[in-house]
Amino acid sequence: MSQPASFRMGPATTNVLASKKYLLIHLFIIYLSSILPMYLITVHFEVYEEWGRITFFLTLPFYLFLWYGCWVLMAIGIAAIFLQIIKWIHPPKEGYFRRDSKDKDYKYWSLRATIKKFPIWLSHNFWVPWLDLLAYKLFGMKINGKTALFDAWVDTEFLEIGKNVTIGQGAIVMGTMLTRDWLIIKKTVLKDNVVVGGYSVVSPGTLIEENAIIGAASHTMVGQRLESGWVYLGSPAKKFKENKARFNTEL
Repeated sequence: MSQPASFRMGPATTNVLASKKYLLIHLFIIYLSSILPMYLITVHFEVYEEWGRITFFLTLPFYLFLWYGCWVLMAIGIAAIFLQIIKWIHPPKEGYFRRDSKDKDYKYWSLRATIKKFPIWLSHNFWVPWLDLLAYKLFGMKINGKTALFDAWVDTEFLEIGKNVTIGQGAIVMGTMLTRDWLIIKKTVLKDNVVVGGYSVVSPGTLIEENAIIGAASHTMVGQRLESGWVYLGSPAKKFKENKARFNTEL
């Protein structure tokens, strides 16, 4: 049986490091976010010593839930603080940048991705849905709370997602893209009622207007605009037909 897409995809950041030193920040965030959850574990063992084995096992599921939830929220909060500091030092911007550790924009993009990596992974694998949406919002991304990201690979910055947006299984939505020599950063916007078909690719800088649909296994070009009320198919995506379903309130 093939592995579900939700176990191998989901919101994620890049593995590319402009400097190996950034791993220290990654480990530091893991360490800081673990302090309070570890304290909760010691409290639970104190309960075991005072109230006995039965109480320990009866309260264990609650403590496991509390422990993991606390770890997720701590990781998101600490990363959000780090991101604010990094953005203050070097504000993110759109453009084409050399994939070179001497290029400041490339370097700080990699640093931001490293900071977000652990909390995004942790929140996405929590058994309560939508915590990754909370992470996105605290990291400064505009996204609607009803958007489902679980079955798609969605970038973590330079992305704006409107209301009632559907992103299909295995789709890729990018605000940044790496080529062999360049880092491309362009804000991608998915407006209200947009549908992104399964296994399609939305490139950086794409603007998909209201009620537009990009069909399955299609992809957009960097900076492409998809007009409101149309269905697009192909690679690159081209107009296929009008989205007449938008006039039918039953659909």
